[in-house]
Amino acid sequence: MSIGHYSPLTIRNYLAELRFIFVYYADADPLDLTEDMIMGYLLYLSKTLGCSRVKCKMAAQSISFFMRHVAKRPYVIPTVIYPRPSSKLPAVMLPEEIMKLIDGVQNIKHRTILMLLYSTGMRVSEIANCRIADIDSTNMRIKIVQGKGCKDRFTILSEQVLLELRAYYIIYKPKEYLFNGYRPGKRYSVRRAYNT
Repeated sequence: MSIGHYSPLTIRNYLAELRFIFVYYADADPLDLTEDMIMGYLLYLSKTLGCSRVKCKMAAQSISFFMRHVAKRPYVIPTVIYPRPSSKLPAVMLPEEIMKLIDGVQNIKHRTILMLLYSTGMRVSEIANCRIADIDSTNMRIKIVQGKGCKDRFTILSEQVLLELRAYYIIYKPKEYLFNGYRPGKRYSVRRAYNT
């Protein structure tokens, strides 16, 4: 998975899912898993445990990876386990509601993270990895290095967010990463950013 440039989060999730099925079939050699056994496990997740479509799909994808790349056996993910979700559009908050939400956050670090999420479309992991050098106030853009799919890209930087970033900088004085962790020079953890 590392050679294939899978993200650390994907690697962790795949390994966790594989541990679960290996424990479920504790008496079986993982290389001897059959398609019926896999289907039984996925049905157990879906019907008995009531796991979400996302959880079942993650389990199926990790098992598929194991079967194809470790067991060296062809395997097709049974899509019947996780039918396509309905294509309803999510409810969208009005700009006034977004601003009310942001204005309600007193901690300037958390408020700045929320503003970046809303105005730039950056992912939480991309914000956690953002360095001061990635902020290009001259061209009003932010460089996202090795984002999803290990690709670099630029996103817009609004005047309002730039003002917030400057106020944040004066208070926190980050050195390398835009959002520091507990230890100097270390980035803010993705988990803590999610909890913001």
